[in-house]
Amino acid sequence: MGRRPGQTAVSRRLLPITIAALVVLALVPVRFMAFAGWFADLTAVVAAPVSQPLRALAAWVAPARAGGSPPEHVAELEQQRDHYATLYHRVRDENSRLRELVRQLQGGIALNPELPLRLYTASVVGASSDLSSPLLTVRAGRRHGVERNTVATVAGVQLLGRVDRAAERLCYVRPITAPEAGSIIGTVMVSDEGGLLCRLAPVGDGTLRGDAEYPASPEGRPAPEVAPGQLVRLSDPVWPPSAQMLIIGQVERVEPAPDAPLRRVITVRPTVRLERVSEVVLRILQETDEGGG
Repeated sequence: MGRRPGQTAVSRRLLPITIAALVVLALVPVRFMAFAGWFADLTAVVAAPVSQPLRALAAWVAPARAGGSPPEHVAELEQQRDHYATLYHRVRDENSRLRELVRQLQGGIALNPELPLRLYTASVVGASSDLSSPLLTVRAGRRHGVERNTVATVAGVQLLGRVDRAAERLCYVRPITAPEAGSIIGTVMVSDEGGLLCRLAPVGDGTLRGDAEYPASPEGRPAPEVAPGQLVRLSDPVWPPSAQMLIIGQVERVEPAPDAPLRRVITVRPTVRLERVSEVVLRILQETDEGGG
């Protein structure tokens, strides 16, 4: 039976109209197409009874596991194997972390072997309640032997700061990068024999900046040079002996001073972000038998 001329003309007009409607819907933002979800739900309701048998048929024709499913007891053993393998890797990672912590703590004691130090690891529970204060709240206080000016470190040898105030169970540590911390004297370790003194002050962006002092070198010997990557260690007599030679940070930049091109200005960045630490090591100086502290 042939198609009538009127039906052919209507079909020809509907095709471009349908294409244009599809193009317009494709360009409309998604938030204006929420009404289409109703049609999707309706389609899912109609197709769901049919899709489940088809999915079962597909799983039978092409199973997910090649060679068929293993027996029940084999599957149970494989599940136990995977479980204990996960526990093994978790314990191994924890042991590696603890070994690294012990190594770092031993390194912190080795810097001052003559001092009766006790290292106490405590967690940082938050910042100060005063939003303008950079103090870190640490879960250790006077009952643990912490006092004002107790030295706090990160990972054993990275200097964090000093205790500003100690309560019974908490203390508040001021990082060396805080603007109110003031200047600090360090030594740039240009060689194993020694280094150059520098006075650093916090800039406010997590770094410290200051001049490096170049002493007069004997004739015939080149003057030591500061270079990026060199460590800077504490050499400030204002700080307690238990803090000397702790790491302040690494030299990040070396620039000529604006008013004196021959003088070098260095920028030092701590090895970790001090304001983001979650755990600190407090270097508590224990009292000796003679009553010293």
